[in-house]
This record gives sequence, structure tokens and C-alpha cells, in this order.
Amino acid sequence: TSSSLPTKIHQPTRNAERGKARVIITALRATNLWGDTTTATDAYVKVFFGKLVGRAPVILNNDNPVWKMPLDLGTLVLSDISKLKFEVWDEDNTWNDDLLGKCERDLTAGINSGMCNLNNGDIHHFFHMARLMVKYSACFLQLLYIY
Repeated sequence: TSSSLPTKIHQPTRNAERGKARVIITALRATNLWGDTTTATDAYVKVFFGKLVGRAPVILNNDNPVWKMPLDLGTLVLSDISKLKFEVWDEDNTWNDDLLGKCERDLTAGINSGMCNLNNGDIHHFFHMARLMVKYSACFLQLLYIY
């Protein structure tokens, strides 16, 4: 009986992936917004992940809007950022929108949810952060047994 193991485990082929994470906002919901005195809020949300910015579309005339679409914020090095920042806005026109409030949340791996109290309402957020694993070559470890 003989066995053969590689003398060396192959090193990662893409060291650039080390320490990176990808963040996807899976749902956003705001409650009790107040932005306009005569009509309901025309709300949208901006989400900041380092230098990356995602924006949910405007939901017209709704003080309790729900955004159910995924918002992929992309991939960044974790050492550069440790928080997600949320801003809720009331759209009036392109130059006169009102900031209803903002908050920051720590990034942790896995599925996250929480709520922030704003100046004019609340925002409930659900997001997924996945750490990217270092990619190894296809021959990471070979075991060969010959009987």
C-alpha cells in the first residue's frame, strides 16, 4: 500500500480577496415618517458602505414605505470600513430634499436586522454581510491512495 500527498499545499491564488466583504441590503422599511406638512412623505433611502452608495427608489405619498428589493452595495476591504450608514430622505424636488434622519450600524457577518430612531420616524433594516474567503487553486489538497 502506498499513498501520495502533495509536499506543499498550494498558496492562495488571489490574495487580493483576503479581508473583503460583500454587503447586500435585503429589505428596508420606514415607519411614522414626517417630511411634508400637507402630504405624506415621498421617501427614499441612501445606504453608505465606505465609498459605495446605494439608493432605494422613491416611494410616493407614504409615511410607512417598504422597499423589498435587494440593494447590492458591492465589495470592499473590511479594514477600511466597519459600519453601514443609512439616511432617509423626503423628496421635494432634486435640489430641496429633506433629510429625515440618519444612523450607523456596525457590520457583522451573517444576516443582520435592526431599527434606528430618526428625527422624523424610524428605519428598519435587514442586510446580509458575507466575508469573501480566500480562493485556493483547484489542487488545494490531493489525497491519492493506491492499494
